[in-house]
Amino acid sequence: MKCAKVVEKALDIGPNYPTALTFLALVLVIRNQLAEADALQARIHVKSPYFLAQRGWFDAMAGRRNDALQILEELNVHSRTSYISPTILALVHMGLGDIEAFKKYLQLSFEERDPLLLFLLVDPGVDSAPFEPFADELRRKIVLPVKGL
Repeated sequence: MKCAKVVEKALDIGPNYPTALTFLALVLVIRNQLAEADALQARIHVKSPYFLAQRGWFDAMAGRRNDALQILEELNVHSRTSYISPTILALVHMGLGDIEAFKKYLQLSFEERDPLLLFLLVDPGVDSAPFEPFADELRRKIVLPVKGL
């Protein structure tokens, strides 16, 4: 994958660059290299909501439900004093398999015109099958291709 090579170059320059670590971890998830992806996620020590949500999704996907729930609670506490994108909350709920909460936060993301929603709806590392046809309907409303991304 060309993407992996570009991200690896970025990591050569800054081995702890959190965005590059996250993107490479997502590439590894697509390749079904979950242990390697998880190891990269463990190197991210940024406590921003985006990176916390990514960690929560990885924890949920790796079967660490309690860790994912703890991150979700941390995000909810943070949302009392700061804006937290509903897409970020949707990501963790998706990993946990909580379809109703996922749909609720995706709908909020759509209503708020959250730009992160676009990434979640087209991310090849995200298996949206359990959430269809809801995600397809949002893709149609946003005028994104429904299939074949």
